[in-house]
Amino acid sequence: RPAMACLAIAAQAEGNARRIASHIRHAAVLLQKESRSLQKAAAGSSCTSETAGLVRAAWIAATACEHCNVDWLLTFEDLNMDTGAPIATAVGESLVENLLQIIRAAAGSPERSSTASLPGLILALGFALRRHLRLAATPRVADVFRLGLEARPGRELLAERSLEAFAQLLESLVAQAETAGARTAAGADAKYV
Repeated sequence: RPAMACLAIAAQAEGNARRIASHIRHAAVLLQKESRSLQKAAAGSSCTSETAGLVRAAWIAATACEHCNVDWLLTFEDLNMDTGAPIATAVGESLVENLLQIIRAAAGSPERSSTASLPGLILALGFALRRHLRLAATPRVADVFRLGLEARPGRELLAERSLEAFAQLLESLVAQAETAGARTAAGADAKYV
């Protein structure tokens, strides 16, 4: 995660996605593929889920979403993605939507193997939501955190990581509000000087 954060910050500073495009492309394709596979499974279609590297892909995509404006730096075409997510209007939102679908499907699955990756995925969701606050206030995100915080035997780590992700998201919201408040106050003070 630290290496990807450095690359994303550099890409943002340079205004060029060259340093992160291949990493995000691989992650985005894997997330979109997994999301579609789980949608087919929910609809009763036969499918095979390929979760190898899923948490790594989620962390790469989420870290990029958190540390740079992927919506400004990248297009769906850059990442070999289509705009399949129903409410996604930009790359970052599409990555978050795919992650939400994967988490919801895995959390609702009774199979132990599908829930092993949930603690890592829920943390990634928290990272990605810091820059996509519009999605943070949706019922779908609330449902995911509710699923993560449910007290169930064997899911203690998931509850702990869900609480951690939620707390970090709230901390980020407070910091953004304080920054916005300081800017507003500085602007008001400048009027009277």
